[in-house]
Amino acid sequence: MARTNLGLLLKAIDYLEERCLSRLYFEGNIHSYTYAEEGASLYDVLSLFNGKPSAVHDPVIKRMRDLAELEEYISMTGEIELALMVEIVKKYGNGIPGILRSLKDKHVGDQEKERAEYIFSTVHRAKGMEYDEVHLAEDFMTEERLMAITGKGKELEPAVQARLREEINLLYVAVTRARHRLYIPENLLPQGVEPSSAVRTLRLWKEKRGRAEESLPAREERREGSFFKGTPPRKRAAPVKKGASRSHGNFTDQALVDLYLQGKSVQEIAKGLGSPRDVVLQRMQTLGMF
Repeated sequence: MARTNLGLLLKAIDYLEERCLSRLYFEGNIHSYTYAEEGASLYDVLSLFNGKPSAVHDPVIKRMRDLAELEEYISMTGEIELALMVEIVKKYGNGIPGILRSLKDKHVGDQEKERAEYIFSTVHRAKGMEYDEVHLAEDFMTEERLMAITGKGKELEPAVQARLREEINLLYVAVTRARHRLYIPENLLPQGVEPSSAVRTLRLWKEKRGRAEESLPAREERREGSFFKGTPPRKRAAPVKKGASRSHGNFTDQALVDLYLQGKSVQEIAKGLGSPRDVVLQRMQTLGMF
């Protein structure tokens, strides 16, 4: 069970590779799991990886020159699903179409759901359901990351508090889908809680491939300070390039910068400005923010 479509897809590929599954079932439409919530497709990232920008449909990814620039954008915005897409593409490359075909071939219909070796679902699709065992993906918010965001004495805006409550609630819903046994990634197990017969830990995806996982605080610090290297994160206004206009569409540059300095993600900035995400991204690039 995963928080996001791409987190679930990564888990399914991992289990297909590791456990030689022959029958599996996806709650909902299996084809939807190659798409992020914002509409980007795994095939968009694969096309960028292969140097075929004309085959990219997502307006944000289409603006990227290459995969490295997309990774820089991800480090800036912290977009989890795009990061997962890049992980999948870098690991499996042009083997992805074959892997997805294999998943679809092994996917059983609704009438054979009970015969599936594993059932894959996002939290949203699993609400109201229960399973004998639940294996969690790694795309939920960890206690370490939660503490890094909240910190001691930090005053959080209502919108941030609401988002954190939603993240905690998603993890709660996922955990409580298990009737008898829960398998949880090591970094999601709360401090002071020991594994037991009912709660067992899973090795992290990156660790299983011999790669040291970057600590979440370090990743957050890099993301927060990535625009202005060598300066405190979100303390300076964006450097405006010579000749850049101070307004764009239905918002001003100052409004964009103010939202950025409040720690908003690109999606939140776009929502706050009432403009499409790709338009906001283009303006941020023009202003030298990315």
